[in-house]
Amino acid sequence: MTKRSCATCMRIIPATQTRCDLHEAQYNEERRVQRLQYQDPRWLKLRRRKVVQAGGRCEDCGDAGAKAVHHRFSVKAGNPLICPLEHLLLLCKPDHLRRERGHVESTLPGLLHKAQRGEDAQQGDDGPRVA
Repeated sequence: MTKRSCATCMRIIPATQTRCDLHEAQYNEERRVQRLQYQDPRWLKLRRRKVVQAGGRCEDCGDAGAKAVHHRFSVKAGNPLICPLEHLLLLCKPDHLRRERGHVESTLPGLLHKAQRGEDAQQGDDGPRVA
């Protein structure tokens, strides 16, 4: 059987797993709590306000029909419900995926989307990159 390392603690685990049992349980619990938070009526109200404020358009590229509300700043240590509207962005799926991947512009979907928008591939989320 092929082995690999746990993504969190580097313990040796079967290749069919991503994490050891302990870290898989922790990950699943974090995801369960996150799903509950995003079903909370307070979050849904905040989300609706952001969609209305952005006019239903992606705030990165302007595409209509954007549905993903993205936190501009990490909320791992806090509650996503306690967040100023200015800390949220309404994004289309390609732009949301790009931002979720840590603002990596070199991912194929990100590059393709930027090319479709006619943008310079060297421009980042916060303006031109400085070498």
